[in-house]
Amino acid sequence: MTLPANKLKVVHEAKRQLGLSDDLYRDILWNVAGVESARDLDDTGFDQVMARFRDLGFVSTARKRYYGDRPGMASAKQVKLIRSLWREYVGGATDDVALDHWIRRTFHVDSLRFVDADMAHRVVGALMQMKRRRSEAKAG
Repeated sequence: MTLPANKLKVVHEAKRQLGLSDDLYRDILWNVAGVESARDLDDTGFDQVMARFRDLGFVSTARKRYYGDRPGMASAKQVKLIRSLWREYVGGATDDVALDHWIRRTFHVDSLRFVDADMAHRVVGALMQMKRRRSEAKAG
């Protein structure tokens, strides 16, 4: 399977931003995903490599969608909190696609951008409850 061009660009941008030599870059690809070239990554391998790059300090330059200042909709602070809680719950490596999928399945709303202020409160509560349950399960 060949990695889509948009994901390949992200991998190469991370390599450039981190200042990785070709040898170190290829070592990471091999040790993390078992491939010699980023083109050979599948979705799981891509996620693993990107998680490793984030551990090394990579910060995406892509802008997150801004959903604040819309009457009746979730505020920018609520959106930021929802994204933060989601990252904590899934372990850091995620994107809005996975969050949108969870919101769609749980709250029957297509995307975070369609969450209104009242629903944002419920989304935050659900995420906090999920985190609490997970920490309790780990503790005992």
